[in-house]
Amino acid sequence: MKLHLQSDTGLICGPETRMETVLASLAPWRSALVHLVKVCFEILLEFLPKYGDGTSTEAQPAGTARSVNGWSAVPAKNGNTDSSSCPPPREPAGVLTTSMVETSGQKARADSTSAVDLTNPALTKNPDHIAYWLSRGHGAMPAPYVVAAERARLAAEKKAASTGASSGANRAAQLNPAHELYWKARGRKGIPSAEEVEAEIRKISEKRKLRGPGGNKGDQLNPQHDTYWETRAARRPSQEDIEELVNQNQADRAVHTQACQVAARTAEEKKAIGRDTDRIVKILQRIVPKCEVRKAGSQSKGTNVRGSDLDLRVTVPEKVSEVGITSAQWEKLVGELESAEFSVEIGKKVLKITNAACDIEIVPNRAEHIPDGVGWKQRLVNPNQFKNNPKAQAAVRVLKDEGAGEKFRMKSYEIEKHVIRLQQANPKASSAELVRLFYEGSGSSAASAASLSASASG
Repeated sequence: MKLHLQSDTGLICGPETRMETVLASLAPWRSALVHLVKVCFEILLEFLPKYGDGTSTEAQPAGTARSVNGWSAVPAKNGNTDSSSCPPPREPAGVLTTSMVETSGQKARADSTSAVDLTNPALTKNPDHIAYWLSRGHGAMPAPYVVAAERARLAAEKKAASTGASSGANRAAQLNPAHELYWKARGRKGIPSAEEVEAEIRKISEKRKLRGPGGNKGDQLNPQHDTYWETRAARRPSQEDIEELVNQNQADRAVHTQACQVAARTAEEKKAIGRDTDRIVKILQRIVPKCEVRKAGSQSKGTNVRGSDLDLRVTVPEKVSEVGITSAQWEKLVGELESAEFSVEIGKKVLKITNAACDIEIVPNRAEHIPDGVGWKQRLVNPNQFKNNPKAQAAVRVLKDEGAGEKFRMKSYEIEKHVIRLQQANPKASSAELVRLFYEGSGSSAASAASLSASASG
């Protein structure tokens, strides 16, 4: 018996092909192999109709004609199967075609939706059941995560309804004595009598009048209100003292506003300063390995104004270098900065870059070119004295902006030191009071102290 195996591309094996050679080499087992192929083909024809359109699902006796989607497979008399009567090419067993999936899916959806009882509230209120989604216009069950989200939403709504704690309209109803949720949140069932509701409304109105338009927080910050003094455990003073306190608060707010304005920078300016600083730090770390670069000066203390420079303090550990930055590294640093198109001013102890987004000073802690006994460390103010100290920060910024340094011939760090001394002598002084004390004679004493220190250092 010779077999012709067909596929979508036509005849793939026959008497003239390589299969004949293979069968000839397997002559002792040829009859057994042919019989095995025939049995497999019979079994395949038995099960193929079950995966078709369902028109023929019953097994038929062997040797009779079989109807497979309108095709008949009848063995020819010469042992070959007639190509005109062979069934069309099929997908391998276990593979579903598009028509099979669509047909089975449509039938499954039709069977599932037709059998659902949409009148049962136990099903239409359960998001885990298809009736819940069909009653809301969905054609099928959604994805599991959608079901879980809907289940969580229903649980939250149920909890909010039981406790009365919700947002939006429920929150407004919870604050309205004429609504049931107002009393439910207070452990009452139902709305009481009209007289009790009116009494509750009058009580709330009286409390609001006492609090004033600013609310309770506004009363605590308003010296004109009794709550201001009650929260401070103090007796209400005379009206003259209250007016003086109000004027002091206004002056203090004005000082803080001025301090914020004189130190403000735009977002573009901040980005430009950050870019230039990153370029300089990369050059420093390439020339002086293992060095630490930190922001210092007024910007680290919060006493800077708009024209203040940025101090970069370079620290070289002693285990890396005993002298810190060597003279060769210092000269190479100047060359690298100039090649990066920075304008560098060389000082005795620092390098100042003048053409960046802001003036930047490179200040080493130890360097070979700095002679012994230089007191540049001594003039630096401890940044911790200004940390979380907005009163002193605002006072120094305002004094710098108003030209106190030029007026009293004081440097910035001297103004900072003097403001800290004034604050230590007057712990409860506000920013405005610190500025006033500085101008009322303290500035002259600071100037004299600065001149004495300058003469002593000289």
